[in-house]
Amino acid sequence: MPIASSAVRSRVVTTDDFDPPIRYEAWREQMLGINEVIVDPGCRPGFSARVEHWQLGRMQLSDKRTPAMRLVRRQGDASRDGHDELVLRVTRRGVGSSAAGDRRFSAGPGELVIESLTEGYEDIWTEAEWVTLKVPRDLFPGLEETFATIGPGPVAGTAARLLADYLLALPARLPLATEAELPMIAGMTRSMIAHSLLGTQGPRLMSPCDFESVARAQVGRVIDQHVGSACLTPRRICDLTGISRSSLYRMFEGVGGVANHIQQRRLQLVHAALCDPARAHERISTIAERFGFHCTSSFNRTFRRAYGMTPGELRALALGASRTGVVLPAINRQAS
Repeated sequence: MPIASSAVRSRVVTTDDFDPPIRYEAWREQMLGINEVIVDPGCRPGFSARVEHWQLGRMQLSDKRTPAMRLVRRQGDASRDGHDELVLRVTRRGVGSSAAGDRRFSAGPGELVIESLTEGYEDIWTEAEWVTLKVPRDLFPGLEETFATIGPGPVAGTAARLLADYLLALPARLPLATEAELPMIAGMTRSMIAHSLLGTQGPRLMSPCDFESVARAQVGRVIDQHVGSACLTPRRICDLTGISRSSLYRMFEGVGGVANHIQQRRLQLVHAALCDPARAHERISTIAERFGFHCTSSFNRTFRRAYGMTPGELRALALGASRTGVVLPAINRQAS
C-alpha cells in the first residue's frame, strides 16, 4: 500500500505574532534583507501584514498581504545582501507604483511586472495583496536579455497575462499539493516563464536542448555543493533543483544512472586531492569523508576497483611523481 506523501511546507511571517505597538518594527526588521519598509507614523500602531513563502526548486514564491507603505531598495544593496535575482510580481488587489532608474510605472490587479534586485527602486503601495516570484538569473539564459529589452516594468501581451494568472493561482493550489509533486510544479513554473517571457519582444524561446543544458549545469552545481553529504540522493537533488525525478533519471541514463554519476564525481575529487602535494598531510580517511565516503572499508574497495590501486598507493605514486616531475596519468576503470 503506497505511503501518502506529506503536504507542501511553507514559511509564514505575520505581524499577528507580535504585540500591536511593535508590529511595524518587527515587520520592518523581517524585510530588511530585501527592502527598507517605510510607513506613515500614524499608520504604524497595529500594523497588519502577512507573507507566506514556498520554495520551488531555486525559485521562491511569496504571497503577501500588506497595508499602504513604501518599499525602497538602493543601488548597490545586492553587493551587501547577496540578492541579485530577477523578480516577477502580480497584484491581486491594490496598486503598486514604482520608480526604477529613469522609469516610472504603475500596475494594478492582474498585471505582470518584472524587476531586478540589482537595481535600485522605490515602490509605493496602496493596501494590497500581491504575489512575487524570485528567479535566479542563471536559471534562464535568455531572461536577462528579456529584462534588458522590456524591464523594469509591466510586461504586455496575452502570454504575460497567462503567466500572471498562473502565479496568482499558485498560492491557492500549493497547500493542496504534496512534497512529491513539488518538483513537477517547479518544472511547470519554469516552462510557463520560458514560454511566456523568453518569447517577449524578440528574445528566443528556449529549446528542449537549452533546458537540458541548463538543467545539467544546475544539477552539476548542486552535486558539487553537497558532494560530501550522506543525504545526497536523487530525491534530494530533485528537491534542490526543482527537476522531476523522471527528468533527472533520463539525464543520467547514458552514464549508468544518477547514483553512479555521484560516485564517479566523488572518486574524481578524492583522486585529485590525493594527487595534490599540498594535501599530503591530510589523512586519507578525512579526505574520503569530505567527499562523501563515510565507510572506510567500502571506500577502499570502491577506489581500488576504479583505479586499480589503493588510495595509499596512489598517494605514494603521486608524491613520487611530483618530486621527479613526472606527470601522473588519471586512470579510472569505470565509465564516468
